[in-house]
Amino acid sequence: MKAVVLVCASVITLLITTPAHAAIWDLSWLAEGFFNRLPDAPPVNSSQSGTSTATIAPQPSGGIVIGFDTPFGASSVNVPPDGPAIGNVPVFQDRNAPPVVFKGDVIGTYSFSGGTFSNPDTFNLDLRHNGSGPDPLTLFTATGVRHTAEAAEPEVALLLLGSLTVVAWLRRQRR
Repeated sequence: MKAVVLVCASVITLLITTPAHAAIWDLSWLAEGFFNRLPDAPPVNSSQSGTSTATIAPQPSGGIVIGFDTPFGASSVNVPPDGPAIGNVPVFQDRNAPPVVFKGDVIGTYSFSGGTFSNPDTFNLDLRHNGSGPDPLTLFTATGVRHTAEAAEPEVALLLLGSLTVVAWLRRQRR
């Protein structure tokens, strides 16, 4: 009787198992800094580009958070359903240093094509931070393109074979 229950449970598990897929986006980004505001120093324009893998997580408010790693640290952009995108992204703050992930008011827009707001085929980010005084004008732009990664999925035959092996082992233990 235990063997029948085990086999039935295995078959039901196989029937309700769905393939596991994870949507990720290949992200190309560019950070630019324009240091043109000091009268006694020549203008300096700095840029840094990179590629990352991005994820999009839905929020209870209906918005999304786009997360990705950069050589300068983990970055994220919060996008409410009806407001500006606000991000912690790489920006230049010093004319002689690489960008840093700025935790502040880097504000801009999010647009997408294909799919839905929270699960687009492609998306674009255009963010900017207007520095005051000697602080630079900094821009961050990014384009994400969906790349569906399939998780390792067990084969039905292997699961069935494993179930039958367990049943045979249980029968042998009863004898």
